[in-house]
Amino acid sequence: MQQRGRSGQPAKGRRANRPKARKGSTAAPSIADLQRQVGTLTRELKEANERQTASAEVLRVINSSPGDLAPVFDAILEKAHRLCGVSQGSLQLYDGEKFRAVAVHGLSEAFADRLRRGFRLGPNSPGQRLLDGARFVQIPDLGEIDDPMSRAAFELAGVRTILFIPLRKDGTFFGRISASRPEVKPFTEMEIVLLESFAAQAVIAIENARLFEEVQAKTCDLTEALTYQTGSANILKVIASSPTDVGPVLTAIVESACVICEAENAHVTLKDGDELVFQAQHGSAPVVWKRQPIKPPLGHGACGSRSQTHSCA
Repeated sequence: MQQRGRSGQPAKGRRANRPKARKGSTAAPSIADLQRQVGTLTRELKEANERQTASAEVLRVINSSPGDLAPVFDAILEKAHRLCGVSQGSLQLYDGEKFRAVAVHGLSEAFADRLRRGFRLGPNSPGQRLLDGARFVQIPDLGEIDDPMSRAAFELAGVRTILFIPLRKDGTFFGRISASRPEVKPFTEMEIVLLESFAAQAVIAIENARLFEEVQAKTCDLTEALTYQTGSANILKVIASSPTDVGPVLTAIVESACVICEAENAHVTLKDGDELVFQAQHGSAPVVWKRQPIKPPLGHGACGSRSQTHSCA
């Protein structure tokens, strides 16, 4: 008996009415398509190599200048702008009140000098959004912004499109990188990400410099403490070896004083009655006297009376 489906039609007939499956396209890509793909991959590989090379060069500058940020900031600005095709910009640090440019690239000297002197943000400044936590701030046409520094950038440096990237770590705002163009041409997301990577390197340099200064300060403190302890130990050693002779002790004291104070000469005099007696010296300065009378204070007699103004013979 022939099997029938729910519709009452033979199953075989129903299968026969099914549409045939489409065959996948087997057409090979054209030579032009392959050439375009190769060109795209080659360009992306070249751009990636340039980014890696630039980052490696900046890190080398950071390692070679742990306490000097100027060459680091110059290198960051130059390489970041070159990779993004940017001809203008600056790197500015923030002290809690003012921004001050520490590296400038491609800007007119008049506007660069204004950035280096430091400036406060105006009430309409677009950069204010960075202080409020914005990831970045981009102004397509700076000529439309009613703000003193924005007008100065437009009039003195011909800036049109500008991008601000913050230098920030763990909620601490250190400053910003600015990249600008003399034409209206907004930055792409890829360019923004690239500039953010260089901003991160600037933050690394700032942190390294801070740690380097802390280590240097602690090393200096330890060196001074060790010098004091060594000098004191030497004097105590001389005292122990010469319990009845004060001469070697005084000599050790002036030697240690010169070392600790980084002085070239030092001497000790002791009071003997109304005279000062030269006792010990360290250094090459000539000794011009062995004994000399103690001069009375100005307005006093030799007897110490305030009413006397003459010297006792």
